[in-house]
Amino acid sequence: MHSAFTERNFRIIDQLEEIAKQKGKTVLQIALAWVMHQPTITSPIVGANTVEQLKEILGALEVKLTAEELSRLDQISRWSEEG
Repeated sequence: MHSAFTERNFRIIDQLEEIAKQKGKTVLQIALAWVMHQPTITSPIVGANTVEQLKEILGALEVKLTAEELSRLDQISRWSEEG
């Protein structure tokens, strides 16, 4: 199995999907909003091939994640000793 297909990553995706559904946003928008809240990230590097993709990316700027949502995503993505 490819290293991206881990239980940890599936749990992160599940949380992103749940929050996206609650907010009426896409998973990409929630993921970008979450990344932009990380203190060690100054600017996410993204790319778009179409105007539609650019609009979706820019939509992440409108996403307001609550402290609880950020905490859930941070907790679920934390690396453990087991990997």
